[in-house]
Amino acid sequence: MAEPLTPEERRLGERLTAHLDALPLEDPAAVLERTVASPVGRRSRRGPGRVVLLAAAVLAIVSGGIIAGGGPISRLFADTVVLPPDSTLPPPPPASPEPSGAQPSGAPPSEPTPIPSDGPRLVNGDVLISHGGRVYRVDPTGAREPAELAGPPGKDWGAKWSPDGSRLLVLNGSVDGEPDLTLFLLSPDGRSVRQLTGTADVPLRHARDPAWSPDGTQIALRATRSGQVGMFVVSIDPPAVVASILGKDLGAPGWAPDGSRLVVRNGEGRLAVMTPGSPNLVPIVTTATVSDPVWAPDGWIVFTEFIGAGRSDFHGAIFRVQPDGTKLTQLTDPGPGRLDVDIDATGDGRLLGFTRHDQDGIASPAICCGTVVRSTADGTERLVPLGGGAVFSPDGRWMVAAGPAPGDSPSVKVAWIAVSVEGGERRVLLVRSAFGGASTAQNLSWGVARG
Repeated sequence: MAEPLTPEERRLGERLTAHLDALPLEDPAAVLERTVASPVGRRSRRGPGRVVLLAAAVLAIVSGGIIAGGGPISRLFADTVVLPPDSTLPPPPPASPEPSGAQPSGAPPSEPTPIPSDGPRLVNGDVLISHGGRVYRVDPTGAREPAELAGPPGKDWGAKWSPDGSRLLVLNGSVDGEPDLTLFLLSPDGRSVRQLTGTADVPLRHARDPAWSPDGTQIALRATRSGQVGMFVVSIDPPAVVASILGKDLGAPGWAPDGSRLVVRNGEGRLAVMTPGSPNLVPIVTTATVSDPVWAPDGWIVFTEFIGAGRSDFHGAIFRVQPDGTKLTQLTDPGPGRLDVDIDATGDGRLLGFTRHDQDGIASPAICCGTVVRSTADGTERLVPLGGGAVFSPDGRWMVAAGPAPGDSPSVKVAWIAVSVEGGERRVLLVRSAFGGASTAQNLSWGVARG
């Protein structure tokens, strides 16, 4: 029979409950750590182990309320809404019950948690988050715990779903000094791993900026071959380099919707079109410095143009152009000193998302600063409460980006938060230490996973 609690232990439990009931926007683990570390008193002879167990029990009760959508969550994360079931974020099929007397299934605790194959995740799939040399697969409904993907040995520095969700690519290797990354293909659960670059069939090193072709049969990337830098197109089955154009500063490939061509940034910071199999780049924007080219579903190429370098009115606005270089049109006007960057587009081309930030760090009554969603139909813009580098969900109704964890100093923890584009609804998907490196759109991929 368990021993009854002493008055001092009961007081500790009451203190913990009171702390959590009045909790400001702060990590409850930090509150628990401070409370347990406070003096217990000489009359407590049961030792620190008993105190820690009691504290853990109280925290578990409160956490149970959080997980179940109970009361404390609104105090812990004031800007987080507990959502009812949403048809745009369907839960996975119910798991089959274990037969009576069966042994527990799954990998041993020392291995990354395996992700069960649950068939197609309709509409909004799962989010891949790369941070600190690890890749996490996160169910945005919250029906499954975030899991670190098992994959190749070493550290992973980026992951992207294939268009059909049947596999994902991962950049793996070292980023110390000159980055030397290798491209791997993984099954959605991370158990099947195949090296793609750095092999006899695909002798490429220093992989960067990988981009899936729309049909998922090829990957365009920047890499080196025999010491020469260029843009390469690699087939998946069979693995082979099927096209290349050499150039030290080529980068940021974006596929045309039909997969026949790519837009790339060339060595002078201009835009050009690459046709796999052709040895030449066709310039389309030659008089400006640009970044972030995206070949949108409606056929336009959208990009950021930097205007007035070295002047007081320097800014970065979004333009669009036809693939033949005609009909160059300015879409946004962020104002002097502001930059519109990190462009993403919904799969139907209905919306553009981008980051607007003030290079001087000064807010203004205009839409500044954060993630902006723009209608391609009428040009209206609205601010979505997210950090920079946000990407759309497959159905275009949600966006996800990294930002300060609710209630924490930005220098301590980072959170990945999904927000409804229409406003109002938001979910914290994952929280990790902020010391794992920068989080950008290159480290996020939201796709419909098949398995």
